[in-house]
Order: sequence, then C-alpha cells, then structure tokens
Amino acid sequence: MTDLFADYKALANYRPVNKVRFVTAASLFDGHDAAINIMRRILQGMGAEVIHLGHNRSVDEVVTAALQEDAQGIAISSYQGGHVEYFKYMVDLLKSRGGAHIQVFGGGGGVIVPPEIRELQAKLGITALYVTHDQVEAMTMADRMIVMNAGRAEQIGTPLDVYERPATLFAAQFIGSPSMNVVDAVGRDGVLHVGREELPNPTCHAGPVKLGLRPEHLLPDPEGSITMQVQLAEPLGANTLLHGRLATGDSFTASLPGVHTAGQGSGALRLSVAAEHMHLFDAYNGARLG
Repeated sequence: MTDLFADYKALANYRPVNKVRFVTAASLFDGHDAAINIMRRILQGMGAEVIHLGHNRSVDEVVTAALQEDAQGIAISSYQGGHVEYFKYMVDLLKSRGGAHIQVFGGGGGVIVPPEIRELQAKLGITALYVTHDQVEAMTMADRMIVMNAGRAEQIGTPLDVYERPATLFAAQFIGSPSMNVVDAVGRDGVLHVGREELPNPTCHAGPVKLGLRPEHLLPDPEGSITMQVQLAEPLGANTLLHGRLATGDSFTASLPGVHTAGQGSGALRLSVAAEHMHLFDAYNGARLG
C-alpha cells in the first residue's frame, strides 16, 4: 500500500491542541446506548475528556451536565419518532441557559431521514449528524464519508472524491449504482489488453492490473474497443441498463441514456470509454494506481 490510509492515520493520530470536554448520552436503552459508548471511547482515545451519562437521559439532564461541566460539545444518540423534538428542545434549552456556544453532535442510525437532517442542521443549528443511509443519500447529502471494510477505513473524503477517484477496489465497488465493472487487464506500451481487446490508455501501468469501468461512462460506438454480448435489457425510462458478458466471460453492465435494445440476445454491442474514466487498481492488493 502507498499512502492509502494517510487521511485515516492523520485523523487517528490527531490530538486537540486545547482541552476539549464532551458530554455523551443516549436518550433510550435500545441499542443506541451501545453506539454512544463507541463514540465515547473514540473521543477519549483522541484525547478528549468525556462525561458519560449513559442511557435513558432527558434533555434537561444532558444540558444541565454540559453547563455544569463547562463542556464544549454534546454527543447524543437519538431514537425513532422523537429525535427532531429532542434535538430542538436541547438547542432551545442551551440557548436559554447561556450555552449557545456548546456544539451538538447527533446520530441515530438510519432513523433520521433526509428532510429531518436538513431541518436539524439548517434550521436548528445542529453541528453534525451521523447516520447510515443508502449510497444515494450519502452522495446527495453527506459532506464527507468513510468507506469501511472489516473495521478498516478504506477511504475518507467527499462523496464525489470517492466516486471519481476511489482509493481502493473495495471503495470503487461500494459507491455507484449499478456497481463498477471490474475486469483483469494487462498494461503494455500505452494499451490495456482485456483478453484480445485493446483499450488505449497512455498513462496505464505496465503489467497485470484490475480495470474498473463505471456502467454510466460506457458509450455505444461502432468502432469501440469493448465488445459486449447483451443478454438482458432493463429499460428504466431515462436510461437503459444492459447486462451481458465480454469475450473473456466476465459479466458486464452498461448504463446508456434513453431506450436501447441493441444486441439483446442476438448480437454484440460495441462500446467505448474515455481514458480518464478508466480506473486502474493493483492486481494484488486493490490499491489505486495513479
């Protein structure tokens, strides 16, 4: 690996210059208590002082503790059906008691839906909300995202960073719908060889690589370098998903604008892709190349 985990290491090694004190709590005992305990340990591990109140804590208890302990932040795990009112009351109570400077961080798994997130952040002033929604919502709503794999951070960045320059093969296939096509290729003299087909790429690495191609970056082209045997077409209105196989036997998907039935069940469809949309990964460890 190169500097794949540079952002992650920098974050893990970060220690606050000034003393930081947090109050952590969960509003219920229903699994959120376990989540806030993890956040408590992360905060403590990074050098923050934490006053942990545990679960089943009211807004009044949390705000009172934050004011008494002169905390700079509150980290709270919410619950289904009442998080908007809970957070709103917390912000109002902090302001009324002279604690408007205390930042509030919240989380609630997947129970805090997008309209509520926008309301809580834009209208109420919640500093940040950490939720686990699907990738469409992550792409449209998140400021930054962490792609986790077996407890390791594969990539930390904006959703667009992860989409356009995935740091690893895992991150590349995690984001995007349908997921990225990945095939074996060999780079030689500015050309990527996929079976018998040749894809010009002036910056490609010599030797075996994993080539990633997003379905939406493929274009129908009679002179294209990629030949796909279409087995199934899924017309979706604005675009059509074409599923099939390459001559190498690899399954392959193309997302083409409009309605397409070319090649379905009978013939081959030729496709092209711009070199800047070819993602190359190390054939052995999956790290991004270039």
